[in-house]
Parts: sequence; C-alpha cells; structure tokens
Amino acid sequence: MESETIGWLVFIERVVGHIAWPAAILASGILFKSQIVRALGRLKSIRHKDTEVTFSDLLDEASQEAALLPAPTNPPELPVLLEQKLISDFPHLAISEAWRRIENRIAMIVSSEWPRLPEREFHGMAGIKNLQRLEVVESGVLRLLNDLRRVRNEAVHSWDGDITEGQAQEFVALAARVESELEKAKQKVPKID
Repeated sequence: MESETIGWLVFIERVVGHIAWPAAILASGILFKSQIVRALGRLKSIRHKDTEVTFSDLLDEASQEAALLPAPTNPPELPVLLEQKLISDFPHLAISEAWRRIENRIAMIVSSEWPRLPEREFHGMAGIKNLQRLEVVESGVLRLLNDLRRVRNEAVHSWDGDITEGQAQEFVALAARVESELEKAKQKVPKID
C-alpha cells in the first residue's frame, strides 16, 4: 500500500514538473504582454532560417516587376485622398488606400464577367486568381499585382512603423500603373446586358 502511494506521489511530482515550465512561460507572456508587443513593434525584418524579408525588399521586388511593364499611356492621377499630405502623414494608410482602389477595380472586372459569384471571390487572392482566369491582363501585371499585395500585407499587418514617405510614394505610383493596366483590361471584358 505504501509503495502505491509513493508511486502516485512520484507520478504527480513528475507531471507537475513537466507542466511547470510551459505554465511559467505562458504566465510570463500574459503578465508582460504589453512590453512584448512594444518590443515586437520595433522589428525591422523577419527572419526564418536562411531567409530574411524586409518591407524595402518587398517594395524593391514590386518596382523591378513594374520596370518590365510598358510605360502607361495615360497614368491615372492620384485621387484627392492620396495627395502628398496623406502619403507624408500616414504612409501606411496611403498604401492601404492605394491597394483598396486596385481591389475595387479587380472586383469591377471580375463581377462584370461573373456577377453571381460571392463577394469574397472579387477581392484578395481570389480576385487576382479570377482576374487571371479571365486572361485580360498580361502576366507581368499579375506578377506586379502579387508583389504589391505582399507589400500591402506587410505594410498593414507589420508592427514595423518605419515605412517612409518615399516608400509610400513609390507604392502609390506602382499602384497607379496597375490601375492603368486594369482600366485597359476592363475594356477587354465582354459587357453583360
């Protein structure tokens, strides 16, 4: 009987010993949450094994992709909302707004071909894939769209507050080129009566 009790005590001691470290880490994370979030907010890049990605790298990729496209014939003017004041004061917002305008154009094109698709099929990756299915946009534009989507995601979801005015200006200019290409693509989609 006594050996059974000792067996249970050893079992309980070992279970508690194995649970103590994860519980201590979890409690520390909860206790120091705001300090951890502030520290993560100062990150400038993300690294996993041999791969490191920064916001600048993503924007450079998009710029290189745009350089392969023909120059726009009629580049759209920056809308009032994206004037220099917004770009200089709120670069994250300027990037988000420029991407929203692109997504709205994609939604107009896709919905004109497939009006009965659910709304979620007009935006994000689904919208880009449906735009690709329509075959009204050059492959370089699709690659640039994906690059800009990645840059936009990094700008919106990153805790890094160091997006410069120049980077936002570059993104908005690239987005304007894509808008110009999407405007051309819209003319290729058959009208539904």
